[in-house]
Amino acid sequence: MTPRTVLAVVTAVVVLTSCARTTTSTDALATTTLQATTTSANAAVSTTTTMQVEQPAATDTLPTTTVQATTISANAAVSTTTVPGSTTTTTQVSTTTIAVSTTTITSPVEDEAGGIEGLEVLYIGHSFGRPFAANLESVTGLAGIDGHEQHIIFKGGEGGAPQAMWEAPEQQALIKERLDTGTVDVVVMICCSQEFKDSAGQSDQAIFDISAYALEQNPETQIGLAMPWLDFPSSYASVDDHRAVIDAVWPLYQQLAERVSSELGAEVFAFYHGAAVFGVRALFEQGLLSDVTNLIGPRTDSVFTDEKGHAGTLAKDAGTLVWLHAIYGVDPLDLPPFNSYDVDIREIASAALDHALA
Repeated sequence: MTPRTVLAVVTAVVVLTSCARTTTSTDALATTTLQATTTSANAAVSTTTTMQVEQPAATDTLPTTTVQATTISANAAVSTTTVPGSTTTTTQVSTTTIAVSTTTITSPVEDEAGGIEGLEVLYIGHSFGRPFAANLESVTGLAGIDGHEQHIIFKGGEGGAPQAMWEAPEQQALIKERLDTGTVDVVVMICCSQEFKDSAGQSDQAIFDISAYALEQNPETQIGLAMPWLDFPSSYASVDDHRAVIDAVWPLYQQLAERVSSELGAEVFAFYHGAAVFGVRALFEQGLLSDVTNLIGPRTDSVFTDEKGHAGTLAKDAGTLVWLHAIYGVDPLDLPPFNSYDVDIREIASAALDHALA
């Protein structure tokens, strides 16, 4: 590791230590409309498909959220209520030289008509992942995927990390109840457990335990590990400062995915949707986003909706395309254009994917 790299990692640890705060912030799911224009292969006519995408609004309460199949609450054994919350990412990074490799994702299964077969996906985690999971229902439809079935088990803040979810009896019971059906195809968890932080990114037993349980119920289950962005965005003078810590942690998360895959004999993939959020901030700072006029403000024209750092509408829509690629292997640039923005969110998502592979 070069002296410059060591300095960067040490700086990341200092930043994480000084910015370690636990704050509870709430948001509500609103609805925004995206439009995708497609042209028929047999007629010179363009048609517009309207997509309703669930988005968080900057409010203090969270109403009932209904997703196809079941949206499971964090605190009650019912299927239609979610609970407000937040996430705090505090990670220590080791100074050991890291050999990084990428996780291979199996090609999606095609149905008899040649389209991609929908999957039953379970998201377990906090609010820096939940809106993207909720949006998949609409985005998969635009991608020509039929039958996507989304389940969400949510808890805000650090309580939504894998370790906290698995150690909480109520959340563990909800997770097991869903997995016991034996029909879940993909389980997505989100960084970062306390053990992952305490071990400088070397271990997270809860991810192993949840994955093992899922595989017992369905040996074909795939495991996805999502990497978000660092909270409190206004604490960082620029996007380069904001992303430095997570960029340093990302290779460790990839290595963890590889260890889970190797030890459990499962298909495990890591993906970095936080890179899309950082990409939106970068374009904003460069003055290249006519759609976004604030770093923090209203969800429709801001990168973030609050001081905690919940993503605004554009950032969420771009990040959702990273989720779509991770789970279904759909290249964002293969999707029809989205007409709701002046900027091409497909290109933002594609750049995020390229960054994750760099």
